[in-house]
Amino acid sequence: MNQSDTEIKKVFLSATYKDLVSHRKAAIETIQRFGWFTVTMENFVSQDDRPKELCLNLVKKSDLYVGIFAHMYGYIPEGDNQSITEQEYRCACENGIKRLIFLVDEDYPWRKKWIDKDKNEQSLFTLKDEFKANHTCSFFTTEDNLSALISASLAKYTREELMKQLLEWSQRVQLRPDDQIPRVKLRIYRHPHFPTDVRCLIVNESSFPTSVRTSLDVKIDGQEYKHPVPGHYSGQETWDLPAKEGYEGHFDLETSILKPAGFSYSGLRRFPKNLEITIEYKALTQTGKWHSLGCLRYRYDFQQEKWQIMV
Repeated sequence: MNQSDTEIKKVFLSATYKDLVSHRKAAIETIQRFGWFTVTMENFVSQDDRPKELCLNLVKKSDLYVGIFAHMYGYIPEGDNQSITEQEYRCACENGIKRLIFLVDEDYPWRKKWIDKDKNEQSLFTLKDEFKANHTCSFFTTEDNLSALISASLAKYTREELMKQLLEWSQRVQLRPDDQIPRVKLRIYRHPHFPTDVRCLIVNESSFPTSVRTSLDVKIDGQEYKHPVPGHYSGQETWDLPAKEGYEGHFDLETSILKPAGFSYSGLRRFPKNLEITIEYKALTQTGKWHSLGCLRYRYDFQQEKWQIMV
């Protein structure tokens, strides 16, 4: 999404480091796909005993707090009785910053070396109990699972913020019925260098900001396959689209569609089958209601390695 520097949201990512390296990486990539700037310890130091004052100042300057917690309580600075990770959360609370909490599924296997014991374990249990009492927490397992959960949460946050703006707008302006209907274009194409990377360009041509929801159906040689594509075509995902601007999402054709259906891209290149996708998309009107924009159908030509729109 194209945004000026002043419009880019800053998301503070709070998590212990050593035990969550790959999960943090997945979270950062997910947040950046929304066009937002991720504030993390990777920006200034790659260790858990990060500078406390710097972290708390960065929390205060952020628009959103994302907390990821597994089985480690985190580094406690000398003279303190709370870890920096907990203090970052407290700082977000004190400054009225929206908080999204992600906790590891307690039944998900975890390396013993990354599981706290004794006092730190009890501190973490107490903190998690507070999260569960005060927040609608999401429970993650793998890196991909965490990415999908963060994507859904950010989409919900985006939608809520946008609907507030739309309602405020509609209350200030006398709207004709036709002026409330969004005009949005959607196009599917492949990455110029990576044929399995499916790109989706969504452009808002309305005079007002809107948000888009899509759902994707797949057919291979007439057989329907229901495999939700993480982050982009699950039917829950939305994109915040400023007026006259767009958003480019993407997903991997092999991982998200072909492999779950028992196919491979190289195999279908040798023995092509008819692959079709149908995308239904909706957008928010200025009064905050979903308006259907119809369906688009595409087929993939494995010989030319490109998407073709179907009439």
